[in-house]
Amino acid sequence: MRGSRALRLLCQLNAGAHSLAATRTGTASSTAAWLNSSSATSSVAAVTQIQRHGFASSTASPAVAAAQMQVQGDLSAVLSEVDAVVSREDAKPKDIADAAMALAYLQARGDRRLWGKLFERAAATKSDFDAASITAFLWAATTAGVGHFKTVYEMSSTAGKLLGSFSPAQLAIVVEALGRAGCNDADLMKAISSRVVSKAGDFSASQLSKILYGFAVAGCPDLALAKAVLGALGGKAGAGATATDLSQVVYALAKMGRCVSI
Repeated sequence: MRGSRALRLLCQLNAGAHSLAATRTGTASSTAAWLNSSSATSSVAAVTQIQRHGFASSTASPAVAAAQMQVQGDLSAVLSEVDAVVSREDAKPKDIADAAMALAYLQARGDRRLWGKLFERAAATKSDFDAASITAFLWAATTAGVGHFKTVYEMSSTAGKLLGSFSPAQLAIVVEALGRAGCNDADLMKAISSRVVSKAGDFSASQLSKILYGFAVAGCPDLALAKAVLGALGGKAGAGATATDLSQVVYALAKMGRCVSI
């Protein structure tokens, strides 16, 4: 029961952060120091990192208030309780994704055993992930700076099946995460490119920059995608571009330019 209560609290933080992302604008720093003590305080400094990633939620204001609270206590005890929840045989993809996001918020990067268990459970249940849960899981792993190529590559097949279900914000997060993991499934990347090229106007500058960056770091240069992104940024989408967005685009174009003439 303690594990369930702990995960519910952490899920409240997740939901509150989602709602914050839907109601606020701005860019948050991703350079908060990792927690390295068993007695720790986690504030919304970590939570607000997702404001620019386009999550949306219909969560009521109490959840937002929960996300704005500080969580104090023994980090090792919280991790132990999360471990217990993830270890349940009936743990679903949403449980796995929520646990991964909780670890990312708590900046518990160093617990390799628990992250390993999360990747193992994700691989075992990959066919049951929906668009929201796979986006959350991949975002958490990327944000925490942990990865497992085999699992992420296997989950790319699930992402392909869900391609039509992803919102522009979700697709951008997934593509960036797959790219950072080195996944370059040619068929999947081609399908993603086709969607973005045909509907570039549906994407924001931040989303387009993430997608182009994901293709570049995955080693999948795509001339049509690059031209579509540049065209969109030269129009309405470009008005909302930040320095980070533009730096991602410049980097991606430079990396792609080694393989294709853009």
